[in-house]
Formats: sequence, structure tokens, C-alpha cells
Amino acid sequence: MSSFDRSLPRQWPRPGSAGETGRSPLARPAVAGSQARSAGAAGLAAEPDLTWPFVIVLVYFFVDFARPQSWLPPLGLLKPGVIALGGGLLTLLARRELLYFPTRAKLMGAFLVLMAIGTPFATNRYWAFLATKDFGLFLFGAVVPLMSFVNTYSRLQRLISAVILIHVPLALYGITHSGFGIGSFLGDENDFCLAVNIIVPYVFFSFYFTQGGLRRFSLLMILGLLLLAITSTLSRGGFLGLIAVGVYCWMASSRKLASLLLIAVVSLPVLALVPQSYWNEMKTIQTATENDDTGAQRLYYWNIAWEMFKDHPIVGVGPTNYQYNSFEYESADQQAKGLNVWGRAAHSLYFTLLAELGIVGVVLVVSLVIFNFRENRAVRRLYKALQASGTTPPARLQQFYILNVLTRANDAAMVAYLVTGAFLSVLYYPHFWLQIGIGIAIKRAADNLMAEECVPAQPPAPRVRAWSPRPARA
Repeated sequence: MSSFDRSLPRQWPRPGSAGETGRSPLARPAVAGSQARSAGAAGLAAEPDLTWPFVIVLVYFFVDFARPQSWLPPLGLLKPGVIALGGGLLTLLARRELLYFPTRAKLMGAFLVLMAIGTPFATNRYWAFLATKDFGLFLFGAVVPLMSFVNTYSRLQRLISAVILIHVPLALYGITHSGFGIGSFLGDENDFCLAVNIIVPYVFFSFYFTQGGLRRFSLLMILGLLLLAITSTLSRGGFLGLIAVGVYCWMASSRKLASLLLIAVVSLPVLALVPQSYWNEMKTIQTATENDDTGAQRLYYWNIAWEMFKDHPIVGVGPTNYQYNSFEYESADQQAKGLNVWGRAAHSLYFTLLAELGIVGVVLVVSLVIFNFRENRAVRRLYKALQASGTTPPARLQQFYILNVLTRANDAAMVAYLVTGAFLSVLYYPHFWLQIGIGIAIKRAADNLMAEECVPAQPPAPRVRAWSPRPARA
């Protein structure tokens, strides 16, 4: 074993081994001749970035997050969401050779199967069926194309840049509409705050590798704009999520003093623009459990979800069916006060998961979170190993460095979802599943860069002597 192999993290596949999936680019079957091996490793690098499958992924993000149909209502007649998801599904079927389905994708597929299993036993089977159908279309029309078609370093960078830019007009819309988003899963101010919280770490960590004064200044303005959008929502859960993101970003930063300075430079002007009403609302976090506060209502909903989980601990009551079973657990005291829970959500990612999908759902989601953090950590360890080896060209090492930084942004985005989502019913929203998909795309980009690193140089062709007849024996 070479010294380079010994420096690789144990979790990272070496040439000839399988990583997260048996289809790792490092696990190519043996072929005749080094020329064929070189061609296999360089295949993705030779392919242009803006291929049709990759454009389909960009179209999905634009349609589902920029929401042109909400800015221009007549576009809604064309059903752009159905077109985007249907286009992803059809492209996946047409380009089956690009299908990538690693362990994390299998866990998401198992989550879909769990939803389908619970549907026939749900109180409201119609809504459970619709939720399962929509999640299946989203999974195979958006998430699987994301992990299948964003398969190179350059495409990953383009995707992250596009997602950041898409949230600029969304932030402006939220600021000018009292913290409300543009519609769908971005409409409610709390839901909108969650979406912005998830994007903040990608902008923050982009400072680590973005070159050029103008670009860095643009990132600074975007980050300030996102923070203003968050404060415009007056969301207490969003505030807690933002604090968690800020702490995680600083702790994960390798340049803590510079990160602290960046946070101060962005936060101080924003704080100067935040109205006193925002701080008055944040102070109510201390009294959120009092009877006249929505926090007390959330505790009441959570208690109902817990009782529901105890009655249906294995697979829950079925997708989106908390609201159709909650009336059986209502308190007479709360009913006397006029609080009826029929049709209301659990207002928590975790209690929705417990009540609707039970222990099996919890195991699947926790496994996804753990696996995502673990694979991101493996990418960071790979970068450190390559850096320590001293044999990687500077340009290539810079690419691994950027992937290392993006894993930290992906982790911080997951923290934003897990903390902010504790107070929102966002289990079936696209955020969590897309962040898992981006984590897989980061791993794929690192896999392909490693494949190019591990392909041996083509040896010189053997010399061939000219044929000449032997002299005849006497």
C-alpha cells in the first residue's frame, strides 16, 4: 500500500473498492489498457456542464423556489411545477445510465414505501394517498435527478450559485410583504424564515473561496439582505434557528477570528435597521408557554401527537393524518376555551414524524441525518489527507478545499432545518430532502475528482521491432 493510500480516511473508498454505493467511480471494472482507464475517468470532465439533464435540475429549483407562477399568475395555467417534476422524471427514464441511487437515496425510497404502507390504514386515505403521490413525484422528479445529474464539481458550483441567486428576489419579496413569502411552502412567515435560514450558511461559507472584491461585496450584500428578510418575519422559531446556524458556522470555521469579524460586519448594519417590534416579539420567547400564547398551543398539539404516537407506535397514523385523528385526544378544558384541533397541524417536524410515521419513520429520518453528517465528514477528512500528502496539484487541491467548505455549509443548513423545523410542520416540505440530495452531490463531486487523481498515467507504447526473415540454416 502506498503512502498516499495510507493517508486516506478509512471511510473513503480506495481504487477498486465501493463507497456509499457499489457504483462508485473508483470501483470501475478492469479494462484492457491504461488508455481505456483514462478515458473512463475523463468522461465526465469532457462532458459539457450545461447538459439537458442538469438544466432540468436548475429548472426545478427555479420553478419551486423562485416561483415565477406566483409573480405572474397566468403562468400558473401552464402548471410549471408539474412540468418541472415531470421533466425530471422523464429525463431520468430517458437517461437511465446516469441513475445514481446510493444508500441515502435508498433510505428516502424506504420513507416513500413507509408512507405507502400507512396510506390504506389512515383515517383519511384520500389525503394520505395524495401526500404519498406528491412525495413520490418529488423524490423521483427532483431529488433523484439532483443526485444523478449534478455529478461533477463544476455543476455543483453552478447549482449552489443558482440557488443563492434565486433567494435574492425572495428575500426582497419577504422584506416588502411583512415577512410573508411568495406562496406555497414559502407563504407563511415562519415557513419563509426556515427557507432563508437554510440558505444563509451557503452564502456565509462562500466567502471562504470566492475571489474578487466585487463578488465578495455582492455576497456581503446578499447575506445582509437575507438577515433582513429573517427579521421581517418576526418568527421566534426562525430566530432560534438563526442563532443555531450562527453558532455552528462559527464553530465549524477554521478562521474563527475572520468569521467573527464577518458576522459583526454583516450583523451590525442589519441590527441598526431592525425595528423595536422585532425585539419585543423575541422577548416573548420567555413567556411562550403561557395560556394566551401560541407557544402554549404548540405544547398542547405536541402532547396530542405524543398520545397518538403511543397508540400507534410502529408506523403511526399515516401521512398527513395527524389532523384527522387529533380530535380523539382533545382536552375538555381546551375545548371549553374554544380551542378545537380538528384540521390543525402538529406544528413540529418531530411530533409530526412521531405521530404520522412512528418509530420506523424516526429511524429512517435519523439515519438520513447521521449518514449525511458522516459522509460530509469523510469529504473533509479526504481534503486533509490530500493536503497532508503534498502530492496533489494546487488547482486540484483548491477544488477539494471548496468541497470541504461546502460540506460545512450543508451541515449548517441541516442544523437550520432541524432547529427551526422543531416548531413547524415541515416534514414533507422539500428542504430536508433537497439538502440530503446536495450532500450526495458533494460526495459525487469528490468521488469523481478522486477518480481522476487515481487514474494512472498512460504508459509509453512498447517498442515494436521490424520483422525480418531469419537466415536459412546450412
